[in-house]
Amino acid sequence: MGKAQDYWQNAQKTGLYVFEINNSNMKQIFSNHSRIAAFFLTALLIRVLYALLFPVESVKGDAFEYDTIAVNLISGGGFSMDPGVPTPIRAPGYPVFLAAVYLIFKHSYLIAVMVQALAGAFTCLIVWDLSRRLFDEKISLLSGWFCALYPVFISYSGLLLSETLFTLLFAASLNLLVRFITCRRLLWLALSGATLGFTTLTRATTILFPLAVFLALMVVDWRQAFKQTCLFLAVFFLVIAPWMVRNYRSFGVFMPVATGGSTCLFATGRMAEGSSYEQGMSEIPGKWEEFKNSRNFSRGKNPHVEFDRELKKEGINKIKKNFPGYIVVVLKRIPKYWISSHSSVFGVDKSLGEYYSRKDYFPIFFRIGLLFFHGVVFVFMVLGMVYAGGSFKKWAILLLVFFYFNMHILFDLCPRFFVPIFPYIFIFSAVTALKFHNRLRSR
Repeated sequence: MGKAQDYWQNAQKTGLYVFEINNSNMKQIFSNHSRIAAFFLTALLIRVLYALLFPVESVKGDAFEYDTIAVNLISGGGFSMDPGVPTPIRAPGYPVFLAAVYLIFKHSYLIAVMVQALAGAFTCLIVWDLSRRLFDEKISLLSGWFCALYPVFISYSGLLLSETLFTLLFAASLNLLVRFITCRRLLWLALSGATLGFTTLTRATTILFPLAVFLALMVVDWRQAFKQTCLFLAVFFLVIAPWMVRNYRSFGVFMPVATGGSTCLFATGRMAEGSSYEQGMSEIPGKWEEFKNSRNFSRGKNPHVEFDRELKKEGINKIKKNFPGYIVVVLKRIPKYWISSHSSVFGVDKSLGEYYSRKDYFPIFFRIGLLFFHGVVFVFMVLGMVYAGGSFKKWAILLLVFFYFNMHILFDLCPRFFVPIFPYIFIFSAVTALKFHNRLRSR
């Protein structure tokens, strides 16, 4: 009886101890889940409210082309601007996304931006998970909140533009890659390559990003980097291959995603000659009319493909002839690219002098406030990379993201192209913010 009683008492004590541990763990889990739910729901609510307060009433420019292609897709006109006539001018990802929304909910701009609000909120979750794997829970929560409350992200979610979808897909691809780096399961690497393929089909700017992936894998384990990159590339090209085949069959040329970049390249060439960006862009409609009257207009299966080639060739020739001027143009773009107000997305797109002459002071303060904010964020990012230097192998891919997207300055100075890398800027800003917070607490 004595042994039995002792056994029972020990079992009760052990059981109670296990219960207390499990209870403590459950409290921690529920606490973490509530914090994550808080920034996710906040991000979603703010974006939904923004969409309701500033609804899309009409579309123009890029948004008009995305919308037109989406409507033609669901109405049987194919991927085209003119029903039945294939177009090469846009990547398929975002128009297909819009077409799926229109097919389910009919042609509604409001529903489209509501779905984008959800996509923007999920981006915050992905950034939280990514930073959690690189650093810790506090930094990841702070990163998630930064993304949830960032005004530029909120505004883009309310526009029919590809930024929100592209940012979501690119973040998902990076998250999967970091999962592979931390746990070494090839499945995550393959999924990362597939997701980057869909990212590239949304915007072709990431077509060369596998090179950055290779360099990141070299930093982690140079012996296995080549084999791993081959797997990544195989899955990546498997995703984009059907669209490449479609382009070759439709236009008779090798074109991975879409035409594009020629207008920016031409304008940059004109800037190298001493003209302004606006002057270069204003000449392009005349170039198109000139091309339509030339013999080359009917060459090939699509005049837009041929015009894109001719305009790129002319832009490159201008850069070659005026290379010193081109270098000056690129160097001037660097600070403007990294520290921009991004105020045009809010409709504040006039010069400060014009607002001052009209005595319209709010846009002036608004733009200066955004410039100051982005300047502080940039400084925090640099400091965060210094503080996190000890774990460089894990986050080397993020540094390569910054270098890769910085290459946009070689062709264009469009703040929109910089937006998708802000989640990773916020991760390092969170490192600095938490460092400063801990120092203040210790004092």
